[in-house]
Amino acid sequence: MKDIEAFMHDPITSDDQYNEALETVDLLFHAGRGTVEAELRDKLVQQIEAYENEQYPIGEPSARALGELRKEQGVE
Repeated sequence: MKDIEAFMHDPITSDDQYNEALETVDLLFHAGRGTVEAELRDKLVQQIEAYENEQYPIGEPSARALGELRKEQGVE
């Protein structure tokens, strides 16, 4: 596992770091509120979200896509 201090301060910059962060969050999932482990987990979740937003952006849907979705759901 990566050095905890590095996890606390360095942004995620690669898929390897991203995967390691995901694994670490999984290990810390049930950490009790107010613990160092919970603080690390919460920081990692923020870093994971930032990395995902940068690497895998989800744009706004087109009007056509929204229309198709509404039609599929019978909401028109």
